[in-house]
Amino acid sequence: DIAKGLGGIEGVQKQLAQVDGGSPQNILILGSDKRPGDPSARSDTAMLIRLDPDQNAIALFSLPRDLKVNIPGYGVDRLNAAYSVGGPKLTLKTVSQVTGLEIHHVVNVNFDGFYRAVNAIDCVYVDVDRRYYVPPEATYSEIDIEAGYQLLCGERALQYVRFRHADTDITRTARQQDFLREARQKMTPGRLFRDRDDLIDIFKRYTTSDIDDAGTMLEVFKLFLSVADAPVKEVHFEGNVGPSYITFSQEQMKQAVDQFLGLEDTAGPRGGGIPGSEDSGGGGGGGDKEKPEPEPELIDSSEYGAQIGTDFAKQAGFEVYYPTKLTPGSQFSQDSRAYKIEDDDGKIHGIYKFVIQTPLLGEYYGVSGTTWSDPPILENPSETREIGNGTFDLFYDGDRLRMVSWKTDDGSYWLNNSLLQSIDEQQMLEIAETMQSVKPPRK
Repeated sequence: DIAKGLGGIEGVQKQLAQVDGGSPQNILILGSDKRPGDPSARSDTAMLIRLDPDQNAIALFSLPRDLKVNIPGYGVDRLNAAYSVGGPKLTLKTVSQVTGLEIHHVVNVNFDGFYRAVNAIDCVYVDVDRRYYVPPEATYSEIDIEAGYQLLCGERALQYVRFRHADTDITRTARQQDFLREARQKMTPGRLFRDRDDLIDIFKRYTTSDIDDAGTMLEVFKLFLSVADAPVKEVHFEGNVGPSYITFSQEQMKQAVDQFLGLEDTAGPRGGGIPGSEDSGGGGGGGDKEKPEPEPELIDSSEYGAQIGTDFAKQAGFEVYYPTKLTPGSQFSQDSRAYKIEDDDGKIHGIYKFVIQTPLLGEYYGVSGTTWSDPPILENPSETREIGNGTFDLFYDGDRLRMVSWKTDDGSYWLNNSLLQSIDEQQMLEIAETMQSVKPPRK
């Protein structure tokens, strides 16, 4: 029944590579606003996933929608134009031609299915880096999501992952990959089994694929189960962002494809071409590289940080940690706020978020704290380290330090890197180590 419900992408079988069951497979996943075959259907998401049970790893490689490509039979245009004129079939042909990869299956996920699936797993907790706002009367998709750690459901989750106004396409891709990481963490085998009827119904109704027979369906299902707990290796696309397109050299594409096939995390910040992109950081085993140039010294932010922290402590009612140092050129954003959050059990907690804007376009990092003792974002740290007088949990994506967290009797706290992970490890650790706290006034 699942295979019959999935089948619907026709004419792609000749383009797909054949593979024995249990062998590594490359799957092209497309996100579209309508089902294939609708003449007005559009796609703005294209991801390649490699599942390798032999290496017990998953590689994720997102292709920007604005990537400048040669669409067979149509000429040069953005990658997402291939879907508009030829649906999944032409998109598959274009992606195969651009990357040189053998692709074994293609899956099309309708946006309606995305937000229904998010609701079916009781939504996803996400640390939103800044406020996202587009008024309803605008000519493009509206959105109003405040900064901070929160539960995103349905339409708001879809708005968040699709947002691209004032962002580069690479930043948008990074936001999507972060959302998928948090969603995957929530999808435990127990939840999958418990909610299987709802999820299968959504899957059949809003997802189409070349897979249309029970045998192939079972093989792919076994493959996913075999890597259910495998680490995700994130491949960054290091293209060149221009006013109309994202362009790339053959060397850049070959490097990304080699990392994808080799199940290697891309070293450095997402997207490349930003300060610190040659830094291999630490903790991720990025290989032998020349020692990077030292980063500029951090700037003092203690006075203004203490002012905001004191205000947050009054509003939130618990001890607030604030940064006394920031990266050069950074400043506190008005998107910073103190608010309330509801946990999985329905209990209400105080929480705050310092939003810090960098000199880079659309780049924000942040400091958060909450009375919630075990928020999902702090699960599964890469390592625990003693730094100065404190104990910190460190979270890596490849060689980049994504997050630093610590706990006290009052609450849980964390420092989050930017979406493009542009802050190097040394700076992240120094910011975390030099945090100061302020307690709420006595009642």
